[in-house]
Amino acid sequence: MHVDPPLSLLTGIRDVCIHTRRTTYIAQQHPSRDAGDMALAKDRRIDSITEQALADLVTEYPEHVPARAASYEEARYVSIPQAVSDRRRDGKPTLEQSEVAALVDWKLSHGTFRPKLQQLVQSNSPDLVRTTTSSAFAKYDGTVESAKSCLTDLCVLKGIGPATASLLLSVAFPDSAPFFSDELFRWTFWEQGKGKGWDRPIKYTPKEYLQLFEKVQQLRQQHDWSAVNMETAAYVLGRQALDKNASESKDEVEEPKKLARDDGKSTKRPILEPDDRVSQPAKRTKKTAPKDQSATDKAAKTSVPSASIRSSARIRGKIS
Repeated sequence: MHVDPPLSLLTGIRDVCIHTRRTTYIAQQHPSRDAGDMALAKDRRIDSITEQALADLVTEYPEHVPARAASYEEARYVSIPQAVSDRRRDGKPTLEQSEVAALVDWKLSHGTFRPKLQQLVQSNSPDLVRTTTSSAFAKYDGTVESAKSCLTDLCVLKGIGPATASLLLSVAFPDSAPFFSDELFRWTFWEQGKGKGWDRPIKYTPKEYLQLFEKVQQLRQQHDWSAVNMETAAYVLGRQALDKNASESKDEVEEPKKLARDDGKSTKRPILEPDDRVSQPAKRTKKTAPKDQSATDKAAKTSVPSASIRSSARIRGKIS
């Protein structure tokens, strides 16, 4: 099966330099102003976007690939789909265990890293992976019923849920079988269900995937678009919204509070985290004053927070 032309744009993807650590930090520090708040122009919604606009988005895809995912892009979009296509011509459409593991690595590189998931996937025997994927792919004929059957078969493999199963199906049939990505699902159902746009919650159920599958087939009939092109275009739109939001929030990132000032003016200390708090000695009163004054002075000295403890109270951002 011929792979769509935009996939060739991934050549040299390892040299693409994307998202600085600073940008990632800013985006994570403003959960209340995430990509879901970014409106999507009507002419960029999936039901009204033009063929040229979609092609332009696909062309931009390499520019938005996370640096940690660059080494997996060629396998995801070129070498593995081509390998499955070659085997199909030989009457043996299947995936190897190493290929499934590589696809899972690609998926995790675009989202949350889960080492246990990798271990589960790698625990499937090579023979089981071959027979399971071969059986599933043989059932696929482009209909929603066959997609449902394929999903059921592929989910037999350890570590493979509906979303990952759709990824395996997508590399085997890139023209018609969509990958159940966050961006594609949200772009496809922009105004429907609870939550809208990039904020729409996803349950990652077979039912949701089949809804996505049917919608993609409708769009393919109307515009002759491939599923993989819609996937990459959706990803670009999602990243553009996130990047724009991060840029607008850049100047609003609060700098760490200083614990002391050089001008002699008083300043409040920031509240320390529970693990950083150090108990202070009780105030002395006539009733509670200890008899042993030297013991009290010693306790007071040891209870004052050190500079290293105070410095640990600075604002920290988790940078991925």
